[in-house]
Amino acid sequence: MAAIFVNAAILHIFDFSAGTTVLSQSSLNMDDTIIETYVHRQIQKIMSDLRCQEGCFHEDSQFLKLLNDYQNNVYSFVDYSLNVASMLEGYLKNCENPANDVLIIDYTYDDVPYVALLVLENQMAYTHLTKQDGVLITNTIIQQHSLLPSATKKISTFACINKTNQEIHLLDQMKWNVVDVEVMQEMILDCSCEKSKEEVLKEVHEVVKEVAIKTDTNPTLLLSKYKNYVKDSVEEEVPMTREDLAANVFNESEEMQNTFISASLEHKLPKEVEVPKQYVTKKLKNQKIKTDTGIELSFPTEYSENSNFIEFVNHQDGTITIEIKNIGKIINKA
Repeated sequence: MAAIFVNAAILHIFDFSAGTTVLSQSSLNMDDTIIETYVHRQIQKIMSDLRCQEGCFHEDSQFLKLLNDYQNNVYSFVDYSLNVASMLEGYLKNCENPANDVLIIDYTYDDVPYVALLVLENQMAYTHLTKQDGVLITNTIIQQHSLLPSATKKISTFACINKTNQEIHLLDQMKWNVVDVEVMQEMILDCSCEKSKEEVLKEVHEVVKEVAIKTDTNPTLLLSKYKNYVKDSVEEEVPMTREDLAANVFNESEEMQNTFISASLEHKLPKEVEVPKQYVTKKLKNQKIKTDTGIELSFPTEYSENSNFIEFVNHQDGTITIEIKNIGKIINKA
């Protein structure tokens, strides 16, 4: 697990549904175990979020100027955070959820310095309330508003900036009322963004399926070979390249390799993709298929290329037989 050290963190409150805006004038107490745990977990989540886009500031970005001033000690951390909060305030009024907190953190992650801003959409939950009327005690249930998201819930809108090279990791899935504007990217940070790793890998997945359909090949087998190639790339700690993928997944046909490369260019996929380890764990561990007869199967991805466990037989009439082998016991999981 990565080493995290928090230099400072601060929380500002924007609850426009209650007409409450409270800008903190001091940092959070990181000696408080509850606060430290919450902030650390938020950092762990945003640093490993596959949905993130990679971005770079435009030269005239006001946010970049503010960040440079902070790094040059023109502003204290608290004053820097207040400037960031003021930039966000006008837009937070115009989002679907009018109650949000903004958490701003200065930290190091594996000795690399970062600053991050997280928009924490307030949640609603139920809790108990005890009332006493004279000698009569009654327990009841009420709705509790303006709760922070749990430490395990994914955050939908945040940006973390590498203070050394000023590279941005950005995610903005907030529903703004500002139509056709990427608020965090265009209005707050003023930066350019590339597709996220998750978006790229999903597109590669679709291109592999597209090639299978064009060449009348079983998509399940090709997708399994693709997943195995990605897993091998991660295990060997080498980036996944377009040419290597074509050569490994479509190794039986030069025509299919060329079709894949052409389709990749049409989709404007990058020549090289670094696949995060957690993507393999979450997305590629198993292969799931469903037949047109309603049968569903889930099996370890590597089995698809091992005929000792599962075999797909294509027949001349276009039908497919799936044979599952070397079964010692069947467990009913219904």
